[in-house]
Amino acid sequence: MHNIRIETKRLLLRPLTAADAEDVFEWVSDERVAQYMVYTTYTEMVQVREWLAFACQDTSTYHFGFQRISDGKLIGSGNIGPGRKGGCWGYGEFQKLDGSCKMRSMIYEGT
Repeated sequence: MHNIRIETKRLLLRPLTAADAEDVFEWVSDERVAQYMVYTTYTEMVQVREWLAFACQDTSTYHFGFQRISDGKLIGSGNIGPGRKGGCWGYGEFQKLDGSCKMRSMIYEGT
């Protein structure tokens, strides 16, 4: 796990922790979110705990929780790490569910 923290006026990007399970379950169990993701809709909290355990131990990728500054609520997550095909780094961008923004992901060449 990394210890990188990035703060803006509205958000704190910080390492995910096991304590984030309930907040994470809110969006990974929402079919409106899961339809755009590489995972299927989560139906049990144990799935979230397993994923968080992996994310917290994964040293090849920087996993971030997106925490709202105003109330401390974790509202999303994302990561930066090596692309699946090697030779490049990728990032996922996860934006508002209210329809004002679309979800997208991009891969950038790193070498």
